[in-house]
Amino acid sequence: MAIVKYKTKLKMPRRGTCSTYLAKLTSGKQLPSTFTQVAQPLAGARLEIGLQKGFLDVPDDLMTPIVCIGPGTGIAPMRALIEHRLLQSLPTADGLGTDASACERNLLYFGCRSKLKDQHYGSEWEALAAARMLSYRCAFSRDGPEGVKRTYVQALRVEDAELLW
Repeated sequence: MAIVKYKTKLKMPRRGTCSTYLAKLTSGKQLPSTFTQVAQPLAGARLEIGLQKGFLDVPDDLMTPIVCIGPGTGIAPMRALIEHRLLQSLPTADGLGTDASACERNLLYFGCRSKLKDQHYGSEWEALAAARMLSYRCAFSRDGPEGVKRTYVQALRVEDAELLW
């Protein structure tokens, strides 16, 4: 786990609420069940983490396009969904498979501040796009010279209006 800790442009220190809280926990103690009791970190607290069945659902027909919009750190579920679709499109043991063009119907919009600092799985997305297994559109809002209009995912969607609607 990474602890979110940075200074704003005005040099004000900021910390992530959740990562700071989790970093202060130590093993061996059960967390209380109510939010008001959990508000203050407990020395020796125990944090239980579990898995649940996901709620992302996609059409069975791989020829049905999907559009994923993943903001920075929220990209992991989109990655799992795209990987699942790519695996489904592989040829089967009997030599039959789906149309390879189905992969290109997977469209991912990714937005973050900086390509070099924040582009999670960037080389993976670019390799899939180069192999025509994914249409990848990215917006890096803080890259570029000062004074130049920033690029956001919303602007890319407007550019792609004909494709999307």
